[in-house]
Amino acid sequence: MKKLVLFVVPPLLLTTILAHGQSIDVESLCNLSIPQSARVFDWADWKTAKIADSNLVLEPLHWDASRTIFRGYQAAKPFDEPDDASKRWTISFGQNENAQAMYILQSRTTPDIDYVYVFLTATPSTDTNGDHYGLHPCRAFAADAAPINDWIQRAYKSH
Repeated sequence: MKKLVLFVVPPLLLTTILAHGQSIDVESLCNLSIPQSARVFDWADWKTAKIADSNLVLEPLHWDASRTIFRGYQAAKPFDEPDDASKRWTISFGQNENAQAMYILQSRTTPDIDYVYVFLTATPSTDTNGDHYGLHPCRAFAADAAPINDWIQRAYKSH
């Protein structure tokens, strides 16, 4: 009789494996619930697209999130993105105000790369005194801009 042996991969080793070219999707890294709908807000022109097509809604959960940009909160700049990066789109999953969300940032210095922040909740974190100290992503990563821009275009056409 053969024994089943399970190996637990420590997070640092997992990061090392991912850094060597293996892709891993958002859904594998963040414990997101499966959304039924999504809303995309464009910060450049203030347009909103509401998406009900389940295939289109789920697609961002399968984006390659292996290129982490998180350096650590102790770093002078915790996220490795250009200084001119700014929020272009917000994707909110679900219907309520505290829905899971993604922020997509763009930079003129890196036009072929977008910077994606994935949040399990849009509710700001607080300390033990109840003081607000911001949103904390479950993953922040760099991604090729072309597939994201393609998804955004299809999202606005679908509503």
